[in-house]
Amino acid sequence: SEEQEEEELWVMEQLKKGVGGYKGGGAGVEGTKQEAAQRAMEEHAKRVAASMLAQRGPRSGSSSQLTSAGEAAVQALCGGVRKLRHASSAARTALSQTDASLSSAMASLAEFEKEQERLSEHYQNMQELRDYVADLCDCLQDKGPLIEELEDHMQRTTEQRATAFTERRNQDRQDELSQVEAGMMGAMGCLSRGEGPSFMAAAAESAMAQAELRGDMTAGAKEVDEFGRDMSMGKRMASQQRRAARSKRRARVTARHKARVESSAPSDERRELGETDSEESEGELATYKRQQEELMETSGGVFEDASPEFSQLEYVKNKLEQWKANHPQSYKDAYVALSAPALLAPFVRLELLTWSPLFSPKNLDSMGWYNQLFSYGVSASSVENDDVDDPDMNLVPHLIEKVVLPIVHHAVECWDPFSQAQTRAVAKTVEELLIYLSEESEVVQEMLTAVQRQLSSAVSSVSLPAWPAAALLATPGAAELAARKFGEAIRLGRSLGLWAEVLGEAEVRALILDQLVGPKMVPHLYTVGAPMDALLRVERVLSLIPDKWLAQGLPPGIETFLSFINSLVHKLQKRAAIGNTEAITGRRLVKILTKLKDHSKARSVAKAFNIR
Repeated sequence: SEEQEEEELWVMEQLKKGVGGYKGGGAGVEGTKQEAAQRAMEEHAKRVAASMLAQRGPRSGSSSQLTSAGEAAVQALCGGVRKLRHASSAARTALSQTDASLSSAMASLAEFEKEQERLSEHYQNMQELRDYVADLCDCLQDKGPLIEELEDHMQRTTEQRATAFTERRNQDRQDELSQVEAGMMGAMGCLSRGEGPSFMAAAAESAMAQAELRGDMTAGAKEVDEFGRDMSMGKRMASQQRRAARSKRRARVTARHKARVESSAPSDERRELGETDSEESEGELATYKRQQEELMETSGGVFEDASPEFSQLEYVKNKLEQWKANHPQSYKDAYVALSAPALLAPFVRLELLTWSPLFSPKNLDSMGWYNQLFSYGVSASSVENDDVDDPDMNLVPHLIEKVVLPIVHHAVECWDPFSQAQTRAVAKTVEELLIYLSEESEVVQEMLTAVQRQLSSAVSSVSLPAWPAAALLATPGAAELAARKFGEAIRLGRSLGLWAEVLGEAEVRALILDQLVGPKMVPHLYTVGAPMDALLRVERVLSLIPDKWLAQGLPPGIETFLSFINSLVHKLQKRAAIGNTEAITGRRLVKILTKLKDHSKARSVAKAFNIR
């Protein structure tokens, strides 16, 4: 009815007044949730009003029913408030999460921008390094043939100097020996016929004059070419120049030896002629120095058209070290440690052009390239961590094996074992190489084999004369030649001793005792007529035997030498018995026997010479 409809409208109005004060709204997620909550409350109010009207019955009970409807409305309102609070809390939580996500996204974006900048810089550096290495390789490829040609020139210069020295010495030996041997033949012919010293001397001089004439005739045999030119003139002039130069050198050496003997005290160590190195001719030295100067001048212009970043070892080294320090992973990925020796080797080879292990020796640690590259790629952290696996730690040994070792090997092939100056230089250099290289290496073994071959060849070439004493005294120059050849043998023995650290004591001892002293020197000692000369030569032979070889007893191979010493001691003791020997001789004998650990015989000699 109309009255009922009015009542329903009135109830709805009252409910709307109760919930109409909250309008909701707002932007975003929170506003949407509040509108949904308001709609839910309105629907709930409608259901409550319908329920109230259905239960109110007649109008007489409207007051109590209205109270019940109000309580229901209040309860509905409280439920709506709770829902609104829950929706508000959820909205605030969602907003906080959104803010956190936004902050994280902004931080990630900043990091990505920084990483992009770093990668861009890294890419640019890699491009620059790639271009630099490519340009460096092109430069070294162009300069490589020039350096190789200069190295070949250096080797030829060394070979020419060594060959000229050896050939001149061998020619001098041959010239002198041919004349003396001819004189000895003449003297020995007279000796076999029982003729006296004067006849022997005359026969020797005559034979030597004839030999010299034959030599000049042989050297000067006229050889005419198709144009009538005398082709033998050069040989005659060379023979005359060689004879004159030999006479000057012999005179200088003899004068120095005589002055040294006269100025030395009786207790000083005396030396034979030939124990000191023979001199090189002024022409040989002048030629070598001129070639070295030309080589230095040429080597200085190899990189003259290249900028410093491609022509200086220090710049290239710093560039590679910066790469390793700033970009270690790309340095490793590009295998720069394996390529560095090839990039740096041309600069090392260029510096070593003027270095000769034979004629201008120099320690490796005093060279510029060594000092610059010794600490290549080594940082403070790698030193603290003892990073032995870093391949850059082997840069210097690798360069020594690939660049220095071939130069030393070539020097060994040109080396004259009779020259103590050359032997000291080469032996010291080889010892220094073995600090960095293993003896088991194939290339090192090849070099050591060359050393052994040179030493064995030199020992085999020793030929000491065993001429009778009478003929030796009668032949002019024979005694001096014999002393000089013996001195050369002593000089070779000392050169052999310099290789003990490299080749080992056993091998050097076998060369000295088994191949040099026993079969070559001892037979010569038996031909020395004067006991005092024999004593001097025994002392010189004994100087080749280190005390440590005798510490554990007499080494094998020394028996024949001991037999000669015993015979010489017996001979000198006889002379002492008749008063023909000074006490200083007895002291020299005692010193020899004491070194050989023959103390009983030493006491016997001391008693014979009245030495207290």
